[in-house]
Amino acid sequence: MRVRLSLRVPKPIHKVRYDWKLFSASDELQKQYTVEVKNRFEVLEIEEDANERYQRFVEANKQALESSVPEKEKKKCKSFLRHPEIVRAREMVKTASKSVNATSDFKATQNLKEAKTLLYNTYDQLKEQEIKEKIHRVENLPDDSRYGEAWVVINEITGRKKTIEGQVAGASPEERVKTWYNHFQNLLGSTPETEELEDVDMILAEGNISDDPFSPEEYIKVKISLKQGKSSGPDEIPPEVLKNCDLDNIILDILNYWNSGRTYPSGDCDFVDLLSKANSKGSSDLADSPPVDANLLSPPPQLDAEAATASAPTIDRETVSFGPGSLYPRFTFTGGK
Repeated sequence: MRVRLSLRVPKPIHKVRYDWKLFSASDELQKQYTVEVKNRFEVLEIEEDANERYQRFVEANKQALESSVPEKEKKKCKSFLRHPEIVRAREMVKTASKSVNATSDFKATQNLKEAKTLLYNTYDQLKEQEIKEKIHRVENLPDDSRYGEAWVVINEITGRKKTIEGQVAGASPEERVKTWYNHFQNLLGSTPETEELEDVDMILAEGNISDDPFSPEEYIKVKISLKQGKSSGPDEIPPEVLKNCDLDNIILDILNYWNSGRTYPSGDCDFVDLLSKANSKGSSDLADSPPVDANLLSPPPQLDAEAATASAPTIDRETVSFGPGSLYPRFTFTGGK
């Protein structure tokens, strides 16, 4: 029996990187994406809860992403060696150099100097044109993305490399994990030795909080504050889509359906169940109501400001915990007396 040891390394999974900067600057791509999502999402479903509707919305975005958003092109060092103008000027230098070697007269020497000057000027013109293209690339970006891209262009022009950040001390993965553990353990500090918790007085217990459905004006107000170029949440819908595509009615419908109390969002959703908003006005006695578990894995920008104003006046105490296998905090809010 023969045994062969194979040392083949598995091929890494190719991760597609989409060009969201180009998407943000192109109205045509945004319209195409919006049409794709609406065509795939607006399927007749008579009986479905908010979770099922939201999952269909996420799936429609994934399919539209593959068909409408271009992939980011790999950056390659631009070389002018094979540019037609450079090739033509270089041939003139070679011809003039051969003429000088053959005759050595004043006119041939002068022609060689002029050919070299033309070659150098051609290089300078191409470099100047490249810099103008990079500046034009920054000018076409949205306002909130220009600053970072401007520094990318500056580093490309000056040849300065990006500094290496995020290196954790340790010779092995285990040592680096231990370094992280000790770091955060010191940040959290030690457990207090007090046995009895101090009562915290409620602030603005009788807040005038509306439990009406979210209005388009509220949605647009928070949507304007979205910043592009940020990472997406677990649903992998980036802020460029939420800010530029006309999907407001779909998202508002899902939010208000959840907020009505007819169903609860699942743990892998980006949205927050705003029971505290409804309880704050619909029930006069919060002491008998169960704690509100707001899963803040990745709070959606649409609800961020609304959740803050809705829950802050009615929260008495909060506890922080981590779900199994998760790096994201989970907050549990309890009503006051």
